[in-house]
Amino acid sequence: MKFNIVLKSLKTSLAIVLVVILASCAKQLPKPSKDIKSVLVLPAEVVNKTKMERKFDYVFNFQSKPNSGSWYENNSPQNDQLFSVRGNLQKNGISLTIVSGLSPGEHRLFSMTENPINVRNVNPNTERMQHRPFILEDGKVLIYPYELRYSQKLKGTTQMFNYSRKFEPLMDQGLKNVKEELKQYKNYELWALQDKKSDGALTEQITSIESNKIPEKFTSGLELDVGVNSKYKLSSDLTYLSASGEGEADLEGNDIRFVYIAAHGISWGIRMSEHNGKDSTATSYYSIKVTENTPYIRYDHTLYSNDNFLLEGQIAAGFNLVTVEIDHPELSPNASSSLGFMLEPSLFSGMEIQDEVLLGLGMSLPLDSFKGNANWLYSGYTLNYNYEITKSPIVFLIFRFSI
Repeated sequence: MKFNIVLKSLKTSLAIVLVVILASCAKQLPKPSKDIKSVLVLPAEVVNKTKMERKFDYVFNFQSKPNSGSWYENNSPQNDQLFSVRGNLQKNGISLTIVSGLSPGEHRLFSMTENPINVRNVNPNTERMQHRPFILEDGKVLIYPYELRYSQKLKGTTQMFNYSRKFEPLMDQGLKNVKEELKQYKNYELWALQDKKSDGALTEQITSIESNKIPEKFTSGLELDVGVNSKYKLSSDLTYLSASGEGEADLEGNDIRFVYIAAHGISWGIRMSEHNGKDSTATSYYSIKVTENTPYIRYDHTLYSNDNFLLEGQIAAGFNLVTVEIDHPELSPNASSSLGFMLEPSLFSGMEIQDEVLLGLGMSLPLDSFKGNANWLYSGYTLNYNYEITKSPIVFLIFRFSI
């Protein structure tokens, strides 16, 4: 019994020693040599608000500038022409990826590959980067002036999760923190710190990398759009015997939409709207009622996002079933239905008001319109009422819920 206790204690001690040794080996810079003359440091920060392991890993793919020509002549390198390094990302917190396989000279981060490690039914995804080149100097360490930031959080009380990853500028305090962290690395004293951004070579804003597979705010969700100023314009042309006349009417009403947000930026919606107005004549009026039911598909593209704000560009298209009812005090009611095509670009901006709920405003510009006519037999002669209805831009109050 005592032997087993001693053996168990010995195993525990060896495990602790092994962890310490591995940790000390991991936090070190390579020694300068004939093959290693420069070092690049890529900062990264993981914010994991779940109890799950990080769901994705990242590989950075670098390209070196050719000896002759320009970057633009070599914008499609093969995989064997790229130098790839797996990112050193922790489960949570700040970490540094040490890149020592690049020689002094001009290079660029050509692409980044996202590999699923703890998630099913997701394929690796490689994104082309739009970074300016950087210069590595002999015998020096360059801190990359942008930081990869990965965040992961649960969706409400479910086991589903949202995640985002993007590059953001490394501000003064962040740069200072990286320098202090590097001082703890073994062999740090053997290198000089390249304390500038490659003589201004990295002055272009780095484009944020957003996932199209799982949008930053929602993997899937439901949306309610309520039009707050929905108005149509009707113009009419009336003919009876040899007389004719023209008229106009403002049609006001409501436009309500229910949307299911699916994957890959695709959303499915149904629009239900009703608008009413009166086209006045010299002696009476025509009462117009327009009812629409429109199933449609919408593509949503993220223009900007952070933890609390989302800006999207959208384009919707679908088939519009329209019913127009025209009534006159002295004539029988007239109703007609038609099938048209809906096309509508829009812009949406929203803010998170609580976990998994966005409240925002949308502006839509309907591009569809429709024409029609109504005929009556009045006192033995035909009365023709021709009309055209055009739509005005609509402002929506939008509620979006994650599911």
